[in-house]
Amino acid sequence: MATVLTESNTFSATVTGPDDGDARNAASVNSAFQSLANRTRRLLNAATGELRWNGRLRVGAAVAGLGVFVGPVQSLAIGTALLSQAGAETEVAGSLPLAGLSSWYGVYAYDNAGVLALQVSLDPRDETGVWKSTGLGTHRYLGSFRTDGAGAPIALSAVHGHYRWLTAPASRTALSAGSATAATSVACAAFAPPHARLLCLSTLAVETGASPATASLFETTTGAAQTILRAPASTSVSQSVELACTSAQAVAYLCSTVDVDLSLYVDGWRE
Repeated sequence: MATVLTESNTFSATVTGPDDGDARNAASVNSAFQSLANRTRRLLNAATGELRWNGRLRVGAAVAGLGVFVGPVQSLAIGTALLSQAGAETEVAGSLPLAGLSSWYGVYAYDNAGVLALQVSLDPRDETGVWKSTGLGTHRYLGSFRTDGAGAPIALSAVHGHYRWLTAPASRTALSAGSATAATSVACAAFAPPHARLLCLSTLAVETGASPATASLFETTTGAAQTILRAPASTSVSQSVELACTSAQAVAYLCSTVDVDLSLYVDGWRE
């Protein structure tokens, strides 16, 4: 009768096999087989979630699904399955509008009877950034997008976790002509998902007075300035910056004088 070995997630330092003259029975070889089986399990557990793809995710006009497109996947390990998906890109199946209005969605890949399948979900990714929070070990996180007030995905493009909105700056204005001379918080949660900690911003500082002035950008109202914009007298200066944000996707600003009008536009974020 055959012996079924139960794998465990261990990695023994040595693999001991039978020597010349040892009895030719199961006991003489099962120890070595068990060690090898355990090593296989350790390697399998380490590989699950491993993803090789071009990192491309975009949201655009729907063709036959949601208008959410994922680049080709060379390989994705989920449990004992090794999945792949060829082609230039694949549109996530589904119908519009989505139920979540003005909401953040995650895009996930999972094993559907040996075939790589895609889904979107209101459930966020887990803290590791690898799995769906409600699908640990089964649903691999690929990216995020947001819907508008009518449930339509908002256009964006992403490569390896670097996201850029494809909408007009006016639609992603976080601050318009602010002139606070005390550190003031600016909410950006409508333009970056809950896990974002680094924002890509376009800034415009307009100095209407007769003297040069500055506008400083912070992560928090009590933190040190990460970026300082220097505006000559009676002119304006614009700059693209990457700025660390709070866990609530907020940043802060401070103008050296009320003669400075500062506007902030969220161009995207990095994961």
